[in-house]
Amino acid sequence: MASRIQKVLADANLQLASVASHPLGKSGRAILGAMLGGEESSERWADRALGPLRSTIPPLPAALEGRVRDHPRFLMQGWLRPLHCIETEIEWLDARLDPLGQEHHDRTDAWNRWITVPGVDGGAGWSFLAEIGSDCSPFPTASHRASWAGLCPGNNQSAGQRISRKIRKGSPWLRRMACPSAGAAARTKNTYRSAQFKKLAARRGRKCALIAVAHSILGIGDPLQRKRGVYRDLGGNYFDRLHADGLKRYLVKRLESLGHSEPPEQSVFEGEGRSPDGMRCTLPSYRRAQGTDKKETGNEGG
Repeated sequence: MASRIQKVLADANLQLASVASHPLGKSGRAILGAMLGGEESSERWADRALGPLRSTIPPLPAALEGRVRDHPRFLMQGWLRPLHCIETEIEWLDARLDPLGQEHHDRTDAWNRWITVPGVDGGAGWSFLAEIGSDCSPFPTASHRASWAGLCPGNNQSAGQRISRKIRKGSPWLRRMACPSAGAAARTKNTYRSAQFKKLAARRGRKCALIAVAHSILGIGDPLQRKRGVYRDLGGNYFDRLHADGLKRYLVKRLESLGHSEPPEQSVFEGEGRSPDGMRCTLPSYRRAQGTDKKETGNEGG
């Protein structure tokens, strides 16, 4: 639907997607409403922008320089009408979830525990409850649940060689909600899930990291629902604290490679430019004190 509308706008020389990340968002809908209402001026279209898009008003009229004829308007009205109907039906169904939750207090409590997980919103929480249940009793462990959802790597081997590691076809409804929740968790700030995503994406790629985070989110549900616990985030610096000594040695090497023999004001030592015992030291002396300095040996001529 959005691609068809964007194609019609491109045919009319309207590059709305070049300045708006989501052409069918709130600002995009307001601009399209002005177009379909009969407005012809690009300045008036740009004045309908809302929120952060208003900061792009100087280049926005230039991106909207074009001419929309009657037939493209007719096509866009026909595409926006069913989209509006679908959104209205989704809002109607979401409004029905609250009365249902009040009738079953155990489900409401389970839903309140789900939405404490970063990346899991209200709709995703209800979807997890609909597919998994409030007590997680159908699955012996969290690994069984992730395997049933199809969020585990494949194990296709033949003659000792691994052929493919594609994920299996599991529950499509559960996977469709777990993956967007993982994407939302990866965009959060200073959380363990965002740190997990960045760590895995650097080595395995964004798609594999997204599946791994979705697998972890489903695994969180096991202690949350079985033990009736509350989610506690480990923090965005969890992996740094896990290997603090190795990270310090790595940063010291990086500083030496940049030509620093003295630590900067905000150094890796305790205090400002001082060793743990309070004495000022250079990077080589600190490394010798830690036993990590490698002595350079040359070839002695005979």
